[in-house]
Amino acid sequence: MKRIIGLMTVSVGILLVSLNCLYFNEIRLDMKNLDAYVLETNIILESIEKEKIPSEEEKILSQDKKLKYVGRLVKIQDGLENTNTSFLTKAYRDYKIKSIKNLIDAVTYDDSECYREVARYNRLGDLEIEKLSKNNFITGTFSPINHILNQRD
Repeated sequence: MKRIIGLMTVSVGILLVSLNCLYFNEIRLDMKNLDAYVLETNIILESIEKEKIPSEEEKILSQDKKLKYVGRLVKIQDGLENTNTSFLTKAYRDYKIKSIKNLIDAVTYDDSECYREVARYNRLGDLEIEKLSKNNFITGTFSPINHILNQRD
């Protein structure tokens, strides 16, 4: 009997380790799919910021550069929207899409409020990734149960 309990315990442990590996592997694969889009967006944002710094006269981007940036951002947005990701990284992808939409508005209308929204959504996306990377399978599995139990109190 002790032998069967020991084998069962080892089997459950192996199952939990395997599920934990699948969880992090799924996140890693989703991030690999989104990585090129996020990198390109960050490059565009950085180049916009560099062009706005030199002087007050050059503060407003030229129309040609605006069209170029908006075209690239629209393609990135379409790519992100059409990328298949799991439910685990859906919130991160949604934050990045909202960030790109606000960046398009910021470039088009030279609106500083939109730049603040871009920074906000980028920060929320980073927090979402941190939350996913700190989370493990056991915490993710049992936190809804704990939430339900805490509501009863």
